[in-house]
Amino acid sequence: MGAGGKSVRGLFSLLSSACLFASCHNLDLDHATAQGGSAGQAAQDGGSAGQAAQDGGSAGYLNDGSAGYAGEPQGGEAGTSPIHTGGDSGSAGSEANTPDGGTEDVVLPSCIMHDSNPPISFQAPASLAVSLSFSGQPFVVYATQPSSNSMTMRWSLGTGFDSSWYAWTCLDSLRQPQRTAAANLSGFGTEVYVTTKSGALFVRHLFTSIGWAPWESHPLPSANSHADDVATVGRPSSIPFLYVIDRARVFVRHRANSSEVAQYLPWAEVKAPPSPQRISAGIRLDGRQQVFIVDATGSAFTSIQTSALPDAGFGAFERFGDESTPTLSEIQCGYLENGSLTVFGLSAGAVWSRSLSGNAWGAWTPEPGQGALTLLTLAVGSWFGQQSPIVFGTDADSPAPRLWHHVIGSSVWAQIQ
Repeated sequence: MGAGGKSVRGLFSLLSSACLFASCHNLDLDHATAQGGSAGQAAQDGGSAGQAAQDGGSAGYLNDGSAGYAGEPQGGEAGTSPIHTGGDSGSAGSEANTPDGGTEDVVLPSCIMHDSNPPISFQAPASLAVSLSFSGQPFVVYATQPSSNSMTMRWSLGTGFDSSWYAWTCLDSLRQPQRTAAANLSGFGTEVYVTTKSGALFVRHLFTSIGWAPWESHPLPSANSHADDVATVGRPSSIPFLYVIDRARVFVRHRANSSEVAQYLPWAEVKAPPSPQRISAGIRLDGRQQVFIVDATGSAFTSIQTSALPDAGFGAFERFGDESTPTLSEIQCGYLENGSLTVFGLSAGAVWSRSLSGNAWGAWTPEPGQGALTLLTLAVGSWFGQQSPIVFGTDADSPAPRLWHHVIGSSVWAQIQ
């Protein structure tokens, strides 16, 4: 059974020694960039109005008051309180520019994160992502919900496969979120990345010291970039890596060091086959990054770093499979108990897997026991060195899709209530 009747604060001991839901009333934003309208700036004393600018004011951050929502030329209204006490949200504007130069309606938020977050209605997600919790235990699942312009999440209340889960709850609003990826940092902080329909990329940090920071825009490779998919590699990698598909090109960047506040170094292109649609990546036992893509035909390709140095380039992409490889709509990475890289794909609603042993990849194999269960989304959770990876996915049930999970190689597929 779910644990939706319990308060969030009552679960902090399971998720974080700090307030996981700090900055509860900060209102999130879309396009806090020069190309898009963005939220009004909230001053550190939480009192002043939004910044007036042609592209809208910028977003408040950390100790700032909460941000106004939307992109009228005069900027949104600022929050009235510092973020740690939860300032009020700003008012919505009417439209904001997109990276493509058009305009997009700015909607009022469908949910706002706060201290006593109640369960919310779960709708069809565009994608899922998984991380470990603040305590290093499994698992937290994140979902993009474009129809409600929101991000949602839920988490396990224990370490076992049969543990209860907290109900879906709000991770604040983003305009038409699409693809998402999550990773744990070296200190068990978390980064959650989200692309939007208009091609922006946003990130939200769960810091070990202050809890959740607001959503913020993450810069893309160029002024006319359009992020179509995102992948990130954290633990067991000591240095976080970030990958995007940007207008049919693949780019990668990494932090300067393992600190959760270290700056990201410039983007570098990884020459990819034509029309990449989906991307995932992981780290091999030898310390090299390996990136995987699925193209417009459903074919999988992979490229490996030339050395374990963070700045090392990548080799040429090669086909990841043979004529018997299923046509894929999704690809995700995980790790076996010994740390070896394993890859999962979604083909016509069925999950397939392929694992690395030494330097050799096994064949693509359908996961047993799925039967008639058809999944529309796929994500993988890995509890490094503790247990086998777990596959998560949502089905096509309407109006409320169900969340399922499955341990690699087992015949059990269980619905998370």
